[in-house]
Amino acid sequence: MTSPEAHASGSSLYRSWLIVGGVGALLFFFALGSCRTLTDHEALLAGSAKQMVAERSWLVPYIGDIPRLEKPPLPQWIVGCWAMLAGGFNELTVRMPFAAFGVVVILLETVLMSRLFDPRTGLWCGLIQATCVYQIAHARLAESDIILQALVLGAITLFVWREWGNSVWTMRQHFVIQLGFWTLLGLMNLLKGVGFGAILTVLTCAGWLVLRGDARGLRKWWSWPGAALAMVIGLAWPVAVAVYEPAGIAIWKDQILGRATGSLGYHQPVWYYLLHWPVQLLPWTPFLFVGAAASWKRARTEPASADRLLWWWALSHPALLTLSSGKHHHYLIYALPALTPIIVQGLFRAGKDLAHRFVALRTPMIMSYAGPCLLAVVIVGHLTVQSVILPQRDPSAADTQFLSQVEQQIPAEAPLAAFGGQEVARHVFYVARPLTGVSHVERIAAMMHNTQELFVIARGRAEDELREAGNVVTVMQSRATRREKSPQDRYTLFRMTRRETLAAESIERREQ
Repeated sequence: MTSPEAHASGSSLYRSWLIVGGVGALLFFFALGSCRTLTDHEALLAGSAKQMVAERSWLVPYIGDIPRLEKPPLPQWIVGCWAMLAGGFNELTVRMPFAAFGVVVILLETVLMSRLFDPRTGLWCGLIQATCVYQIAHARLAESDIILQALVLGAITLFVWREWGNSVWTMRQHFVIQLGFWTLLGLMNLLKGVGFGAILTVLTCAGWLVLRGDARGLRKWWSWPGAALAMVIGLAWPVAVAVYEPAGIAIWKDQILGRATGSLGYHQPVWYYLLHWPVQLLPWTPFLFVGAAASWKRARTEPASADRLLWWWALSHPALLTLSSGKHHHYLIYALPALTPIIVQGLFRAGKDLAHRFVALRTPMIMSYAGPCLLAVVIVGHLTVQSVILPQRDPSAADTQFLSQVEQQIPAEAPLAAFGGQEVARHVFYVARPLTGVSHVERIAAMMHNTQELFVIARGRAEDELREAGNVVTVMQSRATRREKSPQDRYTLFRMTRRETLAAESIERREQ
């Protein structure tokens, strides 16, 4: 029979879920398909997912004729399946699954912090998490980071739910939680590659057990069935690729070494992460400094405190990631949920200080009105940015407009190709009609053997290279292309013909 206390706690959690989920849905889904066109990273995922569905090639995602093996394809599988159910590919349908995972993240944060502290703290943690700059930014992008964040936070929540408090668990309940934990570890390997998310998760959980003097507690989390399941889930795709696409092994090796050494363009100084976490926690960063001192004191003096877990979690991730020369600000999002309850503690303390300054007021009144009003201002600010500012500052808007007009310039029976590297993914996504992605001019030449006329989307500077395969005429060009240094960098639609075809057309015009 359920106790009144447990029933009240459950009711509070359900109410918190409704409030946090509603705020998250508003922030993450509002103007989701119209705020801006796909970023470069989004286009890589969305374009490869669209091509995967079109070609029914579910094992290896391709961008044109280039296999994209740097990362596992779980995000492409999710986007592809959802787009087929939703009726097609566009900015909204591509981003919706990731926004849904963003809502899952803040709900998990609410559950976790309610367990570690109390329902009121859990509610505010969910709300603060939902309104941090980094959380909104990643939840509204079609990128794999938000999915991995949900899996990492889910695994840590299962771990804490089992370890925290005085609950008595049956063997069956423990087995289910344990199996869920290992399943999430396995799924993490299908997002950023083998080991990345799992290492961060195990570091958090195992490190906390050691810090609170319970190293023997590691034994009860070991499970042969769980480990076997995690290995099957996490290694099935890499093994299949190694069998059917052996080139993937060399790509993985280059990616791992390249990111570790910073040779892939992510080389950053040791202090890189120290500069980025205050920005990502905006607009709530000041309250972190308000609550940090008291929280840190509890972490140092109370081995079994929730604050010790939070600080270990928040500091261990960037410390480990700093060992790699390749750094990126989005790697921080797996650690930042640990700082949210410290922000909430700072918010509560600020409310008490405000109450002391105005003796006529009481702390509950301050938190009942001042806190929600501040939160409402932050929400309105975010919605304004998404609906007004971002659409006006979209660096890829001109390219998207250009690609939407391509089909109008091409005869229905004429073949279309896109020439280039990974940028072909944007062309695949935004051009409605089928096109062939090509990375080498030799393939363009081979296509010219089978047709009298070929239309090609490429950078303007590729014109000289395309002339090796046939005659080239410019049809139209984008008004501006992101990060262009000159008009030669802009996306351009070319009409290509065989050299003998152009000669015949010239003779015909002279005869007329």
